[in-house]
Amino acid sequence: NSHAVERVDTNGLIHTIAGTHVGGFNGEGPAAATNLQLNVPNGLWVRADGTVYVLDTGNARVRRITTNGVMSTMFFAQSDTNSALDGGRCLWVKDDETLAYFGNKTRVRKWTPANGVQTLASGYTELGTFCVLPAGNLIVADRGGNYVYNVTASGVTNIIAGNGTTSGGGDGSSALSTGFFGPRGVWPVPTGGYLLLLHDGAQLWYVDGANTLHLLVNGIGGNVFVQAGDGQFFYAPDQFFIGEGRSVTMDYAGNIIICESDYGFIRRIRFLRLTP
Repeated sequence: NSHAVERVDTNGLIHTIAGTHVGGFNGEGPAAATNLQLNVPNGLWVRADGTVYVLDTGNARVRRITTNGVMSTMFFAQSDTNSALDGGRCLWVKDDETLAYFGNKTRVRKWTPANGVQTLASGYTELGTFCVLPAGNLIVADRGGNYVYNVTASGVTNIIAGNGTTSGGGDGSSALSTGFFGPRGVWPVPTGGYLLLLHDGAQLWYVDGANTLHLLVNGIGGNVFVQAGDGQFFYAPDQFFIGEGRSVTMDYAGNIIICESDYGFIRRIRFLRLTP
């Protein structure tokens, strides 16, 4: 609820790059990003060149922040520009800005310059996040429905993980036979498969290319901070290292970044290449 976008540098220092820390709308850019208000931003995409895109849900806009710190609106996420974006979460923008996807509670929305905002896929209970694969398909987490879906670029949807409950299956089992409690974060792994982070279940899983599950990090449900995980090897299935999950990603160096709980903790699992 700080209504801002922060950058954490490699030394762990925090820098505000957009927003005034007061929610609202005080005008349109292009203008200095730290002079323009955001209102409940809840989706972020960073292009390889450093351009940042923000899903500004309270103002129903997707905002663009250039590398020189100037922010402007890329497009409106609602036909009625005065209303907030209900349940807005997650954002992806193609490098050439010819395509964008964002979450809208029960729908994955698609934007193109020619056709504006359309619904790509719908019928979800409460969307978590999604990721876009190189071939163009999306992996979509439905936190409320306890399922994970594959969605094609034309909107065809298939279940790829979850049995619709919160129990059954587990480590070594098929993702389709396992119950996930609140799947919320997904991110593709370069070697195949994807990471799956649970909100209510507070676990990080790796789903491999054969759709088999591997538990990476165990946690304890609830809006808590688990101090025990700091500075320890991440893999210890009998220990609790994280609280409820929000999102997961990987950086260019292969480190896994986990956002957890409303207390606002960011965890990093460092990738250390083994000596051949």
